[in-house]
Amino acid sequence: MIFKNPPNGGFFYFIKPIYYCIILRPISHRKMNSTKSNKIGIALGSGGSRGISHISVLKEIYKLGICIDYVSGASMGAIIGTAFCAGKLDDFEGILLRYYKEDRIYPLAGFAASSSGIADIGKFMKIFRRIIFPYSRIEDLPIPLSIVCTEFQTGKPVAFTHGDIFTAIRASVSIPGALVPVKYAGTYLIDGGVSNAVPVDVVRKMGADKVIAVNINPLNKMKNRPEIIADYSTFLETSMNSLIDGLIPYDAVQTRKISLPAIKKNIPAIIQFVKKTLKMIKYAYVHIFKNESRDITKKEVFFPKKNKRLPNIVEILWQTIDIMQSVNTQAFFEKYKPDVIIEPDVIEIFPFDFTRIPQILAAGEKAVSEKETELKRLINENL
Repeated sequence: MIFKNPPNGGFFYFIKPIYYCIILRPISHRKMNSTKSNKIGIALGSGGSRGISHISVLKEIYKLGICIDYVSGASMGAIIGTAFCAGKLDDFEGILLRYYKEDRIYPLAGFAASSSGIADIGKFMKIFRRIIFPYSRIEDLPIPLSIVCTEFQTGKPVAFTHGDIFTAIRASVSIPGALVPVKYAGTYLIDGGVSNAVPVDVVRKMGADKVIAVNINPLNKMKNRPEIIADYSTFLETSMNSLIDGLIPYDAVQTRKISLPAIKKNIPAIIQFVKKTLKMIKYAYVHIFKNESRDITKKEVFFPKKNKRLPNIVEILWQTIDIMQSVNTQAFFEKYKPDVIIEPDVIEIFPFDFTRIPQILAAGEKAVSEKETELKRLINENL
């Protein structure tokens, strides 16, 4: 459900919370539900930046006249699902597009000083808290929502239908190795996509008679993956090698002892390393993430291609995660049989690439148009 913001300033500033809680509760949602024989649920899958396609999927579904009664989501699906259930989908999309145009997406994440994860999304969570104000608890949302996480010790999925929204989201997006797991009730919770990437079973248990599944990691489309991940992972590999060569003196490596005089002696090399690394980062950002026309000469300098090169660790990890989620999802689909499966063609986009948001949104729109006949049939069955 997509709603507009109330006016700002003056008297409305003080009654804004009342407006959101009472007036903004989806009136059309209540009217449509009163005449429906079946309840419709939607399961929003995990997939990092690819999950932004959920925004356009939800908006296009709404344009077709389909009213969603229940939502379940894992990882990015949990974030988008929360914004949708709070009636703030337009607001969230607007913020994303603004930060994208201003080139401010990546500063929303910082580094975490932890051995359990390297990234911190505290800044993003503060912004998201403001976007979905006044909601802070799952059970208070106008549309019922279930946020799916994974219990680290057992690997079992955990579905939150009550409690603090931000704790549940933070746990659901805890990508292993990237974000620190969330400690909750004596256990640790990690990314929901690990155990249940597209939680169709969860939304059925919530009460949905008809289920729409949005899968952004389809196994059958993985063959379309281009060399962008290989390029990016090679960049990381090259950067790490440069880091070791530039910061640690050769004699220190041999003796396994790093002395201050040795480091001081190597300062010119360190300065050159920093300049080279910054240049490489800028090149990778412009020519890989931005996906602009590439300078072959520079590419050959920075990323020399090797014939029959074995995949490196980054390629292996991400491909393994995609395969794991896809196989897991197919098994769930066979068992719980969603009525309509929507699959935006975003598998070629690196999960941490937030520089292609317009393309991701367009893929969501196209995916819904391809399933329009099935979705309309769902409406007719629901009359």
